[in-house]
Amino acid sequence: MIDYESTVREVYYGFSHILTEYHTDSATHFVRIFLKGRGMFNPTFSSNLSRFIMSVILPAGVFVSVLHHLHMSDLWDLRYGMLVVMLTYVIAYIVAFIMMKLLKVPKGRRGIFINMVVNDNCLFIGLPVQIALFGPEALPYFLLYYIGNTISVWLVGVFLIELDPLPTVENGLANDEWDQLGNSTSVQSTTAQKPKFDWKKLLPPPLLGFFTALIFLFFEIPLAPILHNTLNYLGDMVTPLSLIYIGIVLHDAGLKSMSLNKDSIGGIVGRFVISPIIMFCVIMALQYGAGIVLEPIAIITL
Repeated sequence: MIDYESTVREVYYGFSHILTEYHTDSATHFVRIFLKGRGMFNPTFSSNLSRFIMSVILPAGVFVSVLHHLHMSDLWDLRYGMLVVMLTYVIAYIVAFIMMKLLKVPKGRRGIFINMVVNDNCLFIGLPVQIALFGPEALPYFLLYYIGNTISVWLVGVFLIELDPLPTVENGLANDEWDQLGNSTSVQSTTAQKPKFDWKKLLPPPLLGFFTALIFLFFEIPLAPILHNTLNYLGDMVTPLSLIYIGIVLHDAGLKSMSLNKDSIGGIVGRFVISPIIMFCVIMALQYGAGIVLEPIAIITL
């Protein structure tokens, strides 16, 4: 017999924990914004901090967290989570293309619009928020989404942007279309140059940390206590340093730099409303159509 009282109590405490962590993170953001406004961070601090987080702190945090919260026996169970992620991205690209057509997104913005709807910066901002809200147990499923996002961005997203260069007068942009692009000065100075693809982008340092941890798990390689403690200390700095960086970026950007138009509103709706609905529908379709049931922590994290 189901104990409804205990179930409701667990849901209530879980929801209260999420709200508490959310308000804590929000308050921390405001503190960082205030300190930045008071001139406590020099102009080069944010770029150096970003490089330090992405190259050192995040790889160490991912490596240690995988060793702590993942076992080789769990890897096979993650296959359904990866299936959900891949199906979600495929459907999201189709929906983003349809939205692009319906909103009549002009040339030069189409590739960026599709990327805005489908892809995101899930690791840098998402990882500390996920850990703060759901704990380290959610890390394996979050990394599944991160792997899917990395593949999506660097195998599909960048090529969509390359195939849709910003129009210029030389390649036949009409005067009325030129005016609709807004800042004509920046458009004139932009030339359609095809960047060289860097395969290293598919293996950023945090992802290398994840795969390195899998090697340690598979071969049962022991980690020296001094190295374990050092990496653990570095990993513990992921959330506070990331929040500091986010606060600096929010202060530097400011609300005045935001300009909403039809395309940007469509991208925001697609990213924060339609994309989560797509993933929810995929999870429900697999559950009721194929009998694939994910763990509750996986559903929340994904």
